[in-house]
Amino acid sequence: MHNIEHHVYPEKVDKKKVFEELNSYVEHECWQEGGSLDRIRWEEYPILESQKEAEKWIEEHDRGWYDNLAVRFKKPIRVESAKLKELTEETKRTCKEYRDRSAKLYADTVTSTYIGCKSCGSKIARKYLKANNCPICHAELRPEHMLKSVAAAFNKYSRAIKAENDYVNKHSKKEICWLVKIEYHT
Repeated sequence: MHNIEHHVYPEKVDKKKVFEELNSYVEHECWQEGGSLDRIRWEEYPILESQKEAEKWIEEHDRGWYDNLAVRFKKPIRVESAKLKELTEETKRTCKEYRDRSAKLYADTVTSTYIGCKSCGSKIARKYLKANNCPICHAELRPEHMLKSVAAAFNKYSRAIKAENDYVNKHSKKEICWLVKIEYHT
């Protein structure tokens, strides 16, 4: 299997030790294949504005064939504040709401003895259903209104994450870090 991983290190890191650490990691991961890292290309410039930009830059400058590459980026340092605490609590609350809605078992919300699958036409005894999918054809059993409720909760959670990340990126100091991409085969 082809594996691509990203690792973050502080700017003032010993590059030889990073290589030794990652090479040891790869050797342990592919002990049956006998794999190891060739080398890591450390690109001093540019210094990118975010980890996401660094990942994109690496993807665009990857030479292929298990090219191991490192580039610097600015990583926000989270500084706690009342506003950030409020945003974090909102993220936790919306996450819980989303998880609760998506994990809710449809069979527990109905009183009929059997639940019908609209995809394959099977009738399944409600007491035996332990998931929201048909055990015969694996189609979704939940009605549209439940799926819309789950989607709405997910959208609310996504907006909360974005608001928290935007606040951190805008109001925090930044430290320069290395993003190291390694590839290996297991």
